[in-house]
Order: sequence, then structure tokens, then C-alpha cells
Amino acid sequence: MNKEFKIIEIIKKFFKSKFIGDDCAYLELHGKFAFSSDALNENVHFRLWKLKNLFFYLGYKSLWVNISDILSSGSIPEYFLLNLNINNNFKIFQFLKGLKYAADLYKIKLIGGNTSYSEKISINIALFGKTIKTFLRNKAKVGEGVFVYKYLGEAATGLEILESKSNYDNLSSLEKYFIKRFFIFYIPLPVIYTLKKLNIKCAIDLSDSLAFCLNLIAKYSKVFIKVDIDKFPISKKLIIYYQNRYLALKKALYGGDDYTLLITAPLKYENILKKLGFLKIGVVKKGLGTNLKNFSYEHFKR
Repeated sequence: MNKEFKIIEIIKKFFKSKFIGDDCAYLELHGKFAFSSDALNENVHFRLWKLKNLFFYLGYKSLWVNISDILSSGSIPEYFLLNLNINNNFKIFQFLKGLKYAADLYKIKLIGGNTSYSEKISINIALFGKTIKTFLRNKAKVGEGVFVYKYLGEAATGLEILESKSNYDNLSSLEKYFIKRFFIFYIPLPVIYTLKKLNIKCAIDLSDSLAFCLNLIAKYSKVFIKVDIDKFPISKKLIIYYQNRYLALKKALYGGDDYTLLITAPLKYENILKKLGFLKIGVVKKGLGTNLKNFSYEHFKR
């Protein structure tokens, strides 16, 4: 048995998948489905930082960046395909543990994929989710509030720490927290079901910066989005770390890598959304654009 098939067998046994084996997975599907595909590429989305549990983190994040897309579409993730282009630096078991941890949180089934050798690691996933309520970027309405799930800027701070250090043995508890946030996030499914009940129509996942994503919604919905800069909710951990509200705010507005949920919703639901974990950051008005520069950091620009 060659190395490729050995890896396939390891993955098949690890996930106890009955779907893996043929060139395609055959599924009987009923209803509306959403499909997402995303990748993590070495020296583009990550480096081989000498960080304990790096490959566990990569396993989790490789699926999470797809899950966030599916959730923001109003769908529930169900099946995924895994394509690995890897080399001898790749710690397969550690990676699979992180991947399976993310999959088990949402009961997502691995149904197939491919493996190949590559000098640079590339992790590609296609995720399929069943739609319960369609959320679109062009449905923001004048008079609605703008809300984000949890605090922004912490993931980008984690990346900043990773890039600024060569040794990770003596990290502070705050630095460890931000690094973990760069790789790992979670949105409970009851949050999505509640948004369905509230008849929320507009959502986007915040993979790029808040400023960039708000400008996308404003463009497609043909509205103006005003962010309340003076009252913008900022993580206490972020303020403690930077010891400067302006620097913390800048990271929250323009940092990116949050992979969380942004929605617009009638203001009458503000208290309900707050209990779910959403933070109000602005309002939708007549006009076009936002009061933020349309800017997003280009991580690992080459």
C-alpha cells in the first residue's frame, strides 16, 4: 500500500466514515443546501510556527473557516470533503484531532477527499450544509441595527503575536488567549435557529476586516452603514494588551480573521440578540457606503 492510501486509511478509520472509498460520495439529499469551499495555505494563511499544538489548531481552523461561511448563509453544516497537499512536516494525527474536534461540535460527517505530496502544505475543504433560512448580503434595511457575534480584533492580535515572536515558550496568559483565538472560534447552532425565528435576512461572516465586510453589505444592499466609533464595544483583554483604546479599536475595525457573524436586524430585537452574544456596533441609514475606510489587511502579502 502506497503512502497516499495509507493516509486515506488513517483518515477513514479516524473518522469512522462509511462514505470514503470510491471516487465520489453518493448521498440522498432533500431540500436546499449551501456549499462552501476554502483553503489554508502555508506561507499565505499560516506559517510553520514552532507552536505547541499548531497542527491541532490548523485542523480546527481549516474546517471552521468553512463552517463560518455555512452558518452565515443560514445553513447547518452536515458533510465535508478533505483535500490534503502535505509533506513530511505535517503532523497528521495532531491535525486530525483538531479537525475531528470541530466536526464533532456540529456532527459534521467526512465523506471523502484526496491526498497528495506538496512542498508547501495546502489544506482544502468543501463543506455542505442544509439551509434553514437564507441569509444574504443584499438584505440590509434602513432603520435596522448592525450586530456582531462576540468581540472583534482578538484573532488579528493573535496573528500579530505569532508573527512578532520566534519563541513561544514564555508567552503570557493573554498572549496565549489571543493566539488560540486566531485559530479557534465557535458559534452555537441555537444562535442560528434563533436568527431564523427572528426572520433575520442579512448576514455575512467576518473573514476579512469589519470595515471591508460592512462596505460589501452597504454596496449590495444600497444603504449607508454608520458605525458608532465612540461607543464601539471593545474586548477588555484587547484594551489591557494594547493599553490604548485607539490601537485596540483599530485592530477591531481593520484586523480581520475574526470568522464570526455579522447581521443587520430590527432594533426591537436588540435585547434578544444581546442575550445570544451579539454586540450592537451601528445602524443602517439611507445613502451608500459606510463611515469606515474600505480597508482590510492583506496577511502574508508576497
